Amino acid sequence: AMVAIFVLAGCLAAARYADDRRRRWLVALAACFLLAVGSKEVGLGIVLATPVFLAYRRVGMGTTAAEVGVSPWRHWATEARRDVRLLVSSPERRTFAAVLIPLAVGTAAYLGYRELVLPTGIAGTEYGNGGALRGLLSGTFATAKGVPWELRAWSLPLLLVLTAAALVRAPRSPQWRVVILGVGFAVATVAPLARLGSIEPRLLYLPEVGVAIAVAGLLAVLTDGVPMRLPRRPFAVATTLITASFALVTVSLMVRSADLFRPGSPKKLRADYVLWLKPTRDRWPAHYLVVIEQRLKDHGYLDADGRPLKGGLTDAQN
Repeated sequence: AMVAIFVLAGCLAAARYADDRRRRWLVALAACFLLAVGSKEVGLGIVLATPVFLAYRRVGMGTTAAEVGVSPWRHWATEARRDVRLLVSSPERRTFAAVLIPLAVGTAAYLGYRELVLPTGIAGTEYGNGGALRGLLSGTFATAKGVPWELRAWSLPLLLVLTAAALVRAPRSPQWRVVILGVGFAVATVAPLARLGSIEPRLLYLPEVGVAIAVAGLLAVLTDGVPMRLPRRPFAVATTLITASFALVTVSLMVRSADLFRPGSPKKLRADYVLWLKPTRDRWPAHYLVVIEQRLKDHGYLDADGRPLKGGLTDAQN
């Protein structure tokens, strides 16, 4: 939670600087960067998330009036050309440079510090050999699923149906910019983890903020111009049911995900037991080992003297 707070605060500081050009907001952005990477390594996502949010703020929510009979594709192509012209203008280039240069310097200093203090060096450990692109794609897909691999992501099909309904409902709605912001934020914050090759879903709590933004954007598209005309009432009822189903399934999956990682759950007990069997466990804090030992004794993984039990070994291997 802390890293997400600091990343979002950094995005807001960059937006305030773009509005009034006061340097104190650059100082605030630098402070948010330090606090984000100090909270968790995934805080490096602020480097890419900030320009994504800044671009969204600079192009605004407004759209040009759509001509009658113009396809949504042609409409958004026109919007994209207008946005690009705005973002590459000289004033905007100076704004982005003022925001990104301090972040780039801070990133270089942080990576240099990692090289000095961590045995894995700058890049860290790789958990797969698929490469950065595969890691980015798999991480983005895992973010959309939103649950650990042990659970089936029943909310994902409902999210796809909800997206399709929004495309049918209002393909030219300016609220689609919010959806694009959410997707861009998610991809930007997955990117620092891409080199791992295989990304554990529990590391994707910051990209999940982007998913929340995208879902909010979809709901805004679906409610754009409400109330609907009478002939479209059945569509409104169906959309409401899909939205309610998505919300209920998502809440249920979040509760089950939390149960997977609660202290004393089978997943955590297996992880604790594997740690206890390692010859290098003494590297862990002594008070943490005391807690683990007592927990394993309570659940039958260790005997009263702290020796592994055969049944516990079988459970851990499974």
